[in-house]
Amino acid sequence: MTERISLGSTQFDRVTLNQAVSAIVACAREMRSPMPFVVTPNLDHLQRLDNNPNLARAYSEAKFSFADGMPVIWLSRLAGTPLPERVSGADLMPALCRVAGEQKLRVYLLGGGKGVARQAAEKIARDNPGIRCDYRYPPFGFESDEVENGRIVESINRFQPHFLFVGVGSPKQENWIIEHRGQLKAGISLGIGTTIEFMAGNLKRAPIWMQHCGLEWFYRLMLEQRRLAKRYAGNFVFLIRLAIRILRNRWFGQSTIV
Repeated sequence: MTERISLGSTQFDRVTLNQAVSAIVACAREMRSPMPFVVTPNLDHLQRLDNNPNLARAYSEAKFSFADGMPVIWLSRLAGTPLPERVSGADLMPALCRVAGEQKLRVYLLGGGKGVARQAAEKIARDNPGIRCDYRYPPFGFESDEVENGRIVESINRFQPHFLFVGVGSPKQENWIIEHRGQLKAGISLGIGTTIEFMAGNLKRAPIWMQHCGLEWFYRLMLEQRRLAKRYAGNFVFLIRLAIRILRNRWFGQSTIV
């Protein structure tokens, strides 16, 4: 059992990327029911969770909760309970695929744009000999289509993956995992956002130095200013408010260790 800290309305496991990968692999091999799942909240998620108690309760059911984004790391340091490093879905997915190739485990991709899941699956198979990979591209509005959801569940259960990667955007992907995990025969599931696009080679991440400096958000903003500018402005205001709340908790002696 890993140590957890509380930030805002959620909790985070205090682990490195390597520790996270080892814990996920061990859990996936057990093939438990209901299927456990992983969340990787970033600052935008924290803001949503803070405003949505029902979603926060759903996140609390996650087997693992890892910090995706340097702002979360900075907040943990401000709280006096520093997380060792960021553990993002974009880092977890390739790391888990490498292990899957080495240990001949099964991986299933759900998401990506049309044809993207196939491209990602083919590239993953080329890069990780020994891996078994399947995929499905869900049509728009699939989450409300009972028939389509039945097909997806049947496809996943037929393959019985150790790792189920769901990349349909947050919080849709987390809601879908939570709603269907009791029906799914899979080792563990992760909501990984646009990482299927990264794995397919259709999107590029920020340079490593920008990731380490906490500037990946700026790189993404430059690429998608129209879509992200308003969101990031709201995130910044929330960051300041949460930082003030954390400082008040420290001044009044409230622990953030769980």
